[in-house]
Amino acid sequence: MQFYAGDYVRLDWGFSTPNIAGALISSIIVAVWVLPSVQRYLCWLALGASLILGGYLGLTFSRGAFLALLIGLVPVAMRARHSPRGFRVVTILGVGSLLAFYASIGATGRTEKGLTLEDKSASNRLLIYKEAPRMIWDNPGGWKKWNVADAYHNYYQPPEYSKRLRNLISMHFTWLAEWPLLISIGYLSAWGLVLTLFWPTPDAAWKAPILGSWLTLGIAGLFSHISRDTFLVWLPVSIVTIYGLVRVFLEGRSSWRRLWPACGWVPASFVAVFFLVIGIYTLVSDAKLVPVVVEGSMVYLGNGEQTDQPDITVIGKRDKLLGSDSGKIFRKWLLKYPAKTIAVGDLVSPLPRKLTVRQLICCGEAVDDWTTYFDTPEKSQYLETVVFLNPAKVDSTFLENLAKDVDVKVVFGQFYNDTALASWKKLMTERGQQVDVKPAGYYLEDGFSIALDAFQLEN
Repeated sequence: MQFYAGDYVRLDWGFSTPNIAGALISSIIVAVWVLPSVQRYLCWLALGASLILGGYLGLTFSRGAFLALLIGLVPVAMRARHSPRGFRVVTILGVGSLLAFYASIGATGRTEKGLTLEDKSASNRLLIYKEAPRMIWDNPGGWKKWNVADAYHNYYQPPEYSKRLRNLISMHFTWLAEWPLLISIGYLSAWGLVLTLFWPTPDAAWKAPILGSWLTLGIAGLFSHISRDTFLVWLPVSIVTIYGLVRVFLEGRSSWRRLWPACGWVPASFVAVFFLVIGIYTLVSDAKLVPVVVEGSMVYLGNGEQTDQPDITVIGKRDKLLGSDSGKIFRKWLLKYPAKTIAVGDLVSPLPRKLTVRQLICCGEAVDDWTTYFDTPEKSQYLETVVFLNPAKVDSTFLENLAKDVDVKVVFGQFYNDTALASWKKLMTERGQQVDVKPAGYYLEDGFSIALDAFQLEN
């Protein structure tokens, strides 16, 4: 797949996106500055390599990689040694030539659009950055790898936006939202540990390019999910692991004794500051958003105080039956009725035992878990109405444990499953009711509206 910036094809070096290529190029540009620490005059080789790679970086048109490079070069500049005569002049001329090249191909103009949020790519990222902290706060157990993008799309993305994503774009936010809290704390602590181990001291200036290279990948990871190409993750992790082993076996215990206090308080500070920022942001963020509470296997939308007695409970796989935007449909309804709560069985089934179900939407194959939850009439004593949408085939004893006063509505798409439809027609006839057959397949566009009517709730 090719990516374009104006009339130019963005350079990707064979990676899945040009942003990943930009991240790798930026980290190499910083890393080559370890050469002057070996021999002073190797700074000319480092400069030449940096200018050539800088030209390739411009062809990626990756704004995140440009910013990552600038930040990654900060430690290098802090520990720069005295350079040979004429080196600074050549550096200024080389950087000036690079900037002129960037301007000629439109890379600087694209960066300006990103800063002013005129570019959809930049504005979409800003939306994710605004909601990712709330996602982490709402679900300390983690949204899991393949649920995080769907959770953002259904429960956090503004309803007027329809763009679907494979992840949260930012590598860091994606991982922190996917993982349980303890793993996230370990991940943040690891970044603090890297900062401690590679902080450049006057007698170890060679650490500066390594720290800078790590920072480059870290900053690039804020703007792109660079771990999609695992080489960019395992390479720096391997470098740190090898370095740590070398220090243990060659430098002895004295080195670790000097570092030990910082190895504790620096990572702890990283974790504390991060979660403090998330907590403050979540508390002061837009109150108009539909609250999300995650408890065990259930996602509760709306008034989070009623998690044990939601107004509507939805179980089963909804993406194909109610549509991939079903979460947005629920939120739009809740924005009109903010005192209501909808419980969604998104993550695992069956339902939690403590949940009091009154109005239930049972989607598709979720009927397989029905007898696990409603195995006695007492457990359905609070159930008022249940709506089955395109349910699977059942036998005549399926509803035998259901309280007699429970209102049952069954809706089928006529092109979905003739065998299942026949079994339900027979079952509902025995109850003196009929199956509602719609001119549809598995996807029932008006499924939620049909359920609201059955619940006698306003649409």
